[in-house]
Amino acid sequence: MEDASKKKFQPSGTKNRCNLCILRWLKHVNPNSKKEQFCFYYDKTLTATQHEEYNKEAKQLVQDNAWVKAVIENGNLH
Repeated sequence: MEDASKKKFQPSGTKNRCNLCILRWLKHVNPNSKKEQFCFYYDKTLTATQHEEYNKEAKQLVQDNAWVKAVIENGNLH
């Protein structure tokens, strides 16, 4: 059985604001981040406005069928 502490942190396949943020966090901020580090950032650092910006963008990407790696990873952090 694989040690959970050594498992690479990555989002689920669900296309939502949290996973959009995770993908960008891993690309631009901390590629070797642990889940706990991201959760602190997402829950304690981002404002409600930033959460809403991720929500709007995630919904738009899904609606436009534009949720692709290049678009996701090269987008801006909110």
